[in-house]
Amino acid sequence: EVRVRALVPGIVRMVSTHVGDPVNEGDVLVTMHSHEAEEEVAKAQLAYDAVQRNVAKLRGDLARTEVNVAAATREAANVPSRQVRDSVQHAQAVYDQALTDYQRYEKLYSLGVIGKQVLDNSATALRIARDDLENAHRGETANQEIQQLQGKQGELLSQISQREQLDQVKEARLALQSASTRLANTKVRATSSGVVCTVSVKVGDQVSVGAPLVVVSRMDRITVNVPVAASLIASLHKFQQAQIILPTMPPQRVLGAIRAISPLPSANMTHNVEVEFDNPTGQLLTGQPAQVRFVFE
Repeated sequence: EVRVRALVPGIVRMVSTHVGDPVNEGDVLVTMHSHEAEEEVAKAQLAYDAVQRNVAKLRGDLARTEVNVAAATREAANVPSRQVRDSVQHAQAVYDQALTDYQRYEKLYSLGVIGKQVLDNSATALRIARDDLENAHRGETANQEIQQLQGKQGELLSQISQREQLDQVKEARLALQSASTRLANTKVRATSSGVVCTVSVKVGDQVSVGAPLVVVSRMDRITVNVPVAASLIASLHKFQQAQIILPTMPPQRVLGAIRAISPLPSANMTHNVEVEFDNPTGQLLTGQPAQVRFVFE
């Protein structure tokens, strides 16, 4: 006999089986009211989806930040190496000096004190100083952007790591699985095939966890309990064959085998011997007498 018990507390909504019904493993026997369990699953699903969306958003932000860091790094790499090393302040000072020199040479040239070549050289130096200043500004801007993006990148990584370390996703998933299991357990199923021999509840009954609901008997194999005199018990052994004569119309003869021998005698000094045989059709019911003849080789 297999006793099927309630896995969750609640009120019986439906009884899907009756005494004598054949059932297969997994068949629904009793259904409990599931409103609370359904609400719990819905809430757990919403919480799990919210955590998933949050982590997905953080990872998307991180991916975009990494792309921006790469772009800013490429931009910084395009700045001439000398200007990367030069500070904006140094480049500004060089430019200011070049501008002053050019203005002075321009005035001297207008007075005829210097030649055109000197003014042209000063103009070239001013142009180079201007380019250097612009490149220094570009380099500084690119480096500042890289630093800002790397800071944001580190912050996002920290947030993602923190959430993963707290196992928020895992906890939400486990909560959803637990709620789903409780909902599934509102449908009480047969744990093995057999015939229903007892139904202990009816619709509307309040049951607690572990309360017996249905008893399923496995009728595919039947055991005959045979009292054997102590003087004969030593001649029997486990798995020894036996012929069983069943009181059917007409009588049937089936072959079985000893499954167990009780080592302790009963009050009348007989030992109980269990002989098991197949009952594939399930038509033979328990509680009937039978004649057993042990087969000796």
